[in-house]
Amino acid sequence: YQILLRNKGYSQSLVGVILAISQFAALVFPLVNGNQIDKTGHLRRRLVSIMVIIMVCFWFFQCNLPVFVIVTVFTLAVGCCSCLNPALDSYLSNNMKGDSSRYGSTRAAGTMGYVALLVFTACVGFPDATDNFQIVMNITIMSLIFLVTLIFAPKYIVDADKTEEKKKFDFRLFDKSF
Repeated sequence: YQILLRNKGYSQSLVGVILAISQFAALVFPLVNGNQIDKTGHLRRRLVSIMVIIMVCFWFFQCNLPVFVIVTVFTLAVGCCSCLNPALDSYLSNNMKGDSSRYGSTRAAGTMGYVALLVFTACVGFPDATDNFQIVMNITIMSLIFLVTLIFAPKYIVDADKTEEKKKFDFRLFDKSF
């Protein structure tokens, strides 16, 4: 993230402040997002909207905007990015129905794909770390690929009994194991 900010010409101290501000969103957004997904069960719809928000926010880096606007869209983008892993982990564990070996294999394949993508982008030299347009273009391409794969993903089903249980606060959540 900080490369985008430095490429805009911001000082190291301003970049640090912006990153610190955005970390608040990185902590709060996944909690709110997970709660909404649990209530509605609309995980795919939520992921699509998150990816669209991320793409739009990062395109703002191509504009000459005041710092407070960049801070706002950057914070929104970082908050949305931090929602992806918990939501996808929930999706995976739900679809694996407790089979930890399938879950582990799927996560390992995802990590392997991520590493392969990093190696590929390093080999082809795209994106150039000094060019925000190329970085944002790369984010857009990867987001669109993710959105296409989301179309073919199995549906996320929320168990109605579990949803009803989650609505009630229970002190048993704070037992010794917790």
